[in-house]
Amino acid sequence: MKALIVAAGISSRLYPLTRELPKCLLEVGGKSIIRRSMDILRERGVKDICVVVGFKKEKIIKHLGDEVSYKFNPFYRMTNDMVSLWFGEDFVGEEEFLYLHSDLVYEPEILDKCLEADGDILLVIDKKACDEEDMKVRVEDGIVVESSKDIPLEEAYGEWIGIAKFSPYGGKKLFEEIEDILYEEENFNLYDTYAFTKMARKGIPIYPVLTEGRRWIEIDFIKELELARSWWKDPESER
Repeated sequence: MKALIVAAGISSRLYPLTRELPKCLLEVGGKSIIRRSMDILRERGVKDICVVVGFKKEKIIKHLGDEVSYKFNPFYRMTNDMVSLWFGEDFVGEEEFLYLHSDLVYEPEILDKCLEADGDILLVIDKKACDEEDMKVRVEDGIVVESSKDIPLEEAYGEWIGIAKFSPYGGKKLFEEIEDILYEEENFNLYDTYAFTKMARKGIPIYPVLTEGRRWIEIDFIKELELARSWWKDPESER
């Protein structure tokens, strides 16, 4: 099992904190956000980890050193996470892998559930009432059929939290879809969920794994960083 973490963005919504610092290096409970996630992965035996870097990449590399491998997205200012994900294809190869956003703080049991679940493509979903900014999902007959911020609130099953798992087959279909989008549509500023939705519309099953009330937070704004710090004051509190 491998893990691919995307951490290339400029995170302008967290200015001034991130003018000179990648968001994933902000601290919560005495650890950087990305370090917390890496510790959870390693404690579960996932040690082959690659981080896709972009903005201020040298700071992430200095922070993590040779504990992980790196891929560089040189187009980070004009692309979104789908392109960063695509840069990890060579690292993933033909193996099963976890895919994570680098701005997540979450209870380790969420990852346990994802690791234990079966399916070629799994998305970790918080089943809840959503707001306009959430990366919402639509689920029909137990299958994810769409993931987008544009899903009407009344049709949303919940929110994808930024963790997924792919089998070798699921990863193959994912990267094929991303390449089709890049080459045929020539649209590079897209969320990763755009590729998920296109796969779902082609009949490739994507299964939800539910958080079941466990805590997690994606940090995009200062208020979310403050909330995360109020939840995880002790570096050991999530264990």
